Amino acid sequence: WSLRARHRRAADGGSGPRRRIENWEAGKVSRAGYMSKAHVDELKNWTAENLPGATAASISIALWSAALRAESVDVDDHIMVLFNSRRYLDPAQQGAHGNFAVGIPLHLPADTTPVRITASMREVIESGWPIAVLGMSHLRDVASRIRPSAPSQDKNSVVEVPETLRLAVSDLGKVRVFDHLDWADDGRPPQMAASLEPDGPDGCTMLIAEIAGGRTYTASFCSKMVDVAVMDAALRRMCEDPVALLRDAY
Repeated sequence: WSLRARHRRAADGGSGPRRRIENWEAGKVSRAGYMSKAHVDELKNWTAENLPGATAASISIALWSAALRAESVDVDDHIMVLFNSRRYLDPAQQGAHGNFAVGIPLHLPADTTPVRITASMREVIESGWPIAVLGMSHLRDVASRIRPSAPSQDKNSVVEVPETLRLAVSDLGKVRVFDHLDWADDGRPPQMAASLEPDGPDGCTMLIAEIAGGRTYTASFCSKMVDVAVMDAALRRMCEDPVALLRDAY
């Protein structure tokens, strides 16, 4: 509970500028960027030397938020981090395929280093916060069978949202399920892109997957909130020279 209180959004967090968006579902877009194996290796070596203790997931969170801010995007200080909850299962079940992630909103201002992000994530894992979320979700599921749920919102209506972009990041790490494959050499690197549904026009999700040493970053967002060209520029900035981006940011 104390950890939740530390990461809770301030009561006046929604008092800033707002934007009205109509039919935001029609503006949903997914864009992907690719970081070559050479750049991934360079990033790992630089991180080990200059940011000891930082994990690949914390580096991804820091890179993406820094890339967007470098493109003058107003990013919310609270970032939804998706935690792999298979870590709480019996060891025999931890290697199973499938999504078993829980999103936890962490307060990560622009000056939060990847090492500090790692520490915050470790606190969440050790506290059992994701397990509590799973338990509450189960209770809500049971309750929904007893009483009818509220009618869903008309997604074609006009909504008013803050100007700040809310990020959600899921880093799958190395996708081992494809390790046994022999990849065709057609001049393109093996990669996997997949979208995560944003929960509103002011939401932007990022899913990251590493295959054959290269990493693919897929951003899903509403183009009526952030221009596609801006997202493409942020993805290029992050993938083409990640070390320079981190060095400038931290």
